[in-house]
Amino acid sequence: MRGEFYSWIILTFAAVVMAGILGAVIAAGLITRKKKKYYMPTGFHAGSQLGAVYARPPETVQDTQTSVLGESPAETGCLDTGFACPCAMLIRRKTGERSDVKRPLFLIGKERQRADFWIADNEAVSRIHAGIVCKGDEYYLIDRNSTNGTYLNERRIESGQEVLLKPGDRIKLADEELDFWL
Repeated sequence: MRGEFYSWIILTFAAVVMAGILGAVIAAGLITRKKKKYYMPTGFHAGSQLGAVYARPPETVQDTQTSVLGESPAETGCLDTGFACPCAMLIRRKTGERSDVKRPLFLIGKERQRADFWIADNEAVSRIHAGIVCKGDEYYLIDRNSTNGTYLNERRIESGQEVLLKPGDRIKLADEELDFWL
C-alpha cells in the first residue's frame, strides 16, 4: 500500500513538472497552433540577435531556389532559380552567415525594411550600402552612395559604378567583409 502511494506521488509530481515545461515551451513560442507570418531569419542564433543577417519575410520574397551545399562555397549550387541569373551567394566573413542572391537587384545594408541582406550589428554600414545587379549571366557590384565606401578586392569603387563580380571576390562595405560565390 505504501509503495503504491509513493508511486502515485511520483507520477503526479512528474505530470506537474511536464505540464510546467510544456507551458514554458508554448509561452516561449516554440510550439504554436497559429501559422507564423514570418519564417526564422537567415543567420539567426537563439538567444542572440547580434550579428544576425535577416532575409525579407515570405510575403515579399518568393523562395524559388534551393541551395545545394558542397564541401566549399565554390561547390555550392542552386536548384530551380526564380530569375535568369545563375545562383550566387554572399558569405559574411565575420560570422560565416550565408545569403543567396535571389533578385535582379539585391540590396545590402542595415535598413531592415529595404535590404535583402541585412547587417544588423555594424554602424559603419549604410542603410542601403551597396547592391548586386544581375545582367544576363553576370553579376555586378554597385555602391549606392554609401558613407564609408564599397571595396572590391581592396579597391574602392565609385558610387553608381557597376563592377563585374567573379567567384571568390572579396566585397568590403566600410569595414564589413563578404565573399561572393557563384
